[in-house]
Amino acid sequence: MAQLNLRPADLQRMILTGSFGSQLDVTAVLGLGMIPPVPLQAIETSANGAGFGAALMLDDAEFARASASQAAAEQVDLDMDPDFDRRFIRSLALTPEASR
Repeated sequence: MAQLNLRPADLQRMILTGSFGSQLDVTAVLGLGMIPPVPLQAIETSANGAGFGAALMLDDAEFARASASQAAAEQVDLDMDPDFDRRFIRSLALTPEASR
């Protein structure tokens, strides 16, 4: 988010997926600062997001939309960010203040 000059208020939707993400207590992870402080109603969980996404690719329009998204996507190399290590270590405290 820092590399893109985004703030938590800029996030309109967050999807926690997979066997780990879908089982999280959203209120708890917000309180711990594990995810950016976004409104509770902006967070969704999906147990099988990968499977759902794969099924969408069977539709031509959805495949085209995903292809356009993929072409516009950029990789963020956190290991190249000079501040990442400091922010990561500070966040290990699992307090809301540490995630800032």
